Amino acid sequence: MERILHVIGAMNRAGAETFIMNLYRSIDKNKYQFDFYCTNGEKGDYDAEIIKLGGRIHYAKKSNTLNSYLQFYKFLKQHRKYKIIHAHILLSIGIYSLIAKIAGVEKIISHAHSSSYKGKDESIFKKKYYDLSVHLIKNYADIYLACGKKAGDFLYPFTNNYKILPNSIDLVKYKEIAIRDSKYLDNHSHIFNSENKFKLIQVGRFNEVKNHTFTLNVIDSLRKINDDFILYMVGDGELKKQIEEEVKRLKLDDYIIFLGVRDDVPSLMAGSDLLLMPSHFEGFPVVLVESQAIGLEALISNNISKEVDLDIGLINFETLDDYNNWANIITEKINNKSKKKNVEYYFNTMKKLGFDNNVNVKKITDLYRR
Repeated sequence: MERILHVIGAMNRAGAETFIMNLYRSIDKNKYQFDFYCTNGEKGDYDAEIIKLGGRIHYAKKSNTLNSYLQFYKFLKQHRKYKIIHAHILLSIGIYSLIAKIAGVEKIISHAHSSSYKGKDESIFKKKYYDLSVHLIKNYADIYLACGKKAGDFLYPFTNNYKILPNSIDLVKYKEIAIRDSKYLDNHSHIFNSENKFKLIQVGRFNEVKNHTFTLNVIDSLRKINDDFILYMVGDGELKKQIEEEVKRLKLDDYIIFLGVRDDVPSLMAGSDLLLMPSHFEGFPVVLVESQAIGLEALISNNISKEVDLDIGLINFETLDDYNNWANIITEKINNKSKKKNVEYYFNTMKKLGFDNNVNVKKITDLYRR
């Protein structure tokens, strides 16, 4: 049995982490086990499940950047059983690939989960760091993976020879959820304040990239046109408190509910009417794979790669130029709410496109075995 070491910040409920867990749950654990080196040194949302599945978690001790890299090298020298490293931490993948190669790791896999490193501002340091990381990945990683073409072109500009591993899910499970939980929020309306309201949902970590501030401006504009709605914000993160304070300042408390980190997100989406994603950039978000499998329509930023649209009529792109446009589009959706979901069609189409988890498990085990 081969133990694969995944290098990641922390195993919280976010896109890349959820993708890894989807693979982990389905992979043959008599042949492969997943262990984790968490560079942030912090416990994550998935830790208990990882331990239950037989995985091991190694938390880096918090220290300055140079010492953290030295710490990783010492860890690999002390744990020579790891022949395969699977790295997921974007701009740091290059450094960790170099260290792993020096430490004698046989196979190093670089995995791109994002299509940019930029937020609102781009620093010269970040650009230099990106250039360095690309150079190191080119020279020290053995296999290049990406969640989509845009993410692959971003992290591997030196080659077209990278493999796309779509952010797959258990399609059968999501089909069942779509059918079973279409009234999930209404059935718990005393908790979700959802009765007879148009239900919006935003899922993602509270950080600059996810652009929650834009969402607040949209909601502030929308309530002046139509106030028969509720927005659920799902997730946690460094900017959550700031967003909560802004909600109070704008007096949006009656329109927004913060749900935190949850394990029933697919059911929440199944019971919602529209997903919002005004991100500054994304790779190929797992959330958009999940939402389309469930049949949830989405209004998303046109900064997100067009490849996320699986051509089943559920994705609406819009610029971030004017939040009033978003409010107007949502108003149209509210006024034309009765759209029947064709769950069987979504399931069959996504299976043909390779978004079923079993397909990805075979692909990744082939790469591990090679």
